[in-house]
Amino acid sequence: MYYGAAAAEAESLPGEASLRARVLSARGIAVACVTFEASGERRRHEPRSPDDPLFHLRRPGGSVVHLWRLFRTRDEAVAYLAEHYPHDADAVAWARRLPTRDWDELVARAAPASGGPGRSEP
Repeated sequence: MYYGAAAAEAESLPGEASLRARVLSARGIAVACVTFEASGERRRHEPRSPDDPLFHLRRPGGSVVHLWRLFRTRDEAVAYLAEHYPHDADAVAWARRLPTRDWDELVARAAPASGGPGRSEP
């Protein structure tokens, strides 16, 4: 999770468990808060479909809505952040350090050595 400029509004951010559940349910490996443009202006977005990588999420009961960008691959995260936040070196460095390159690698790393849930060695 990368918060960028939104970290200044920490009390209005959704909980990490909620954010993690939203990302994993969409087969994402990472997410960045993109509420603000690189210029500092609040970004506007209308989701086009349930698969849209941009989505709104806020703290339950909160009044501030944040815009998030889901990433399904490390390369996608690097490219997006380099293009949309060219002056935020921390954002691009964060994306380059993502520990997995895609969903399949994330699942493989999380799978038990026995070959998966419900399976055991004889």
